[in-house]
Amino acid sequence: MKYRLSKSFLLSAVLFLVLMLTAFLLPPRMPKPQEIEARKALVMVNDQKIEAAIALTAVEKEKGLSGTSALAEGDGLLFVFESDDYYGIWMKGMLIPIDIAWLDEGGFIVDLEHSVSPDTFPTIFRPAAEARYVLETNAGWFKAHEINVGDHVFLKNLP
Repeated sequence: MKYRLSKSFLLSAVLFLVLMLTAFLLPPRMPKPQEIEARKALVMVNDQKIEAAIALTAVEKEKGLSGTSALAEGDGLLFVFESDDYYGIWMKGMLIPIDIAWLDEGGFIVDLEHSVSPDTFPTIFRPAAEARYVLETNAGWFKAHEINVGDHVFLKNLP
């Protein structure tokens, strides 16, 4: 028995396929700078404060501080993850060196990398222990403020 497909069915099927391919092939929407700026966490450790933009989405996490030509003193970027893991950080597209701290769910620093240079790309830096958060700051910030592995970080205004 032969089935004949109607023109409207074929047109609907083609349209559906085009829409599905478009949804999967288009790059995800980049958040507007004001959307990221509106999401700020207050990070406090050893009486020092950092106002950190929050990276929540996969796109924001992949971009990180790439393309940033300067980071004001006391500013940073906080990556917020839903579960603990050995989250890797790379220096793709970075223009400035940074310090990187990995924090566990309780806010304790589980690992630090000091003054990581943009030249290190494509090396991926991973913590020695699982982390829930990653904090990027100006190079030398942790040493200048005598902040070490094991120190507790207070995080306020998290989503």
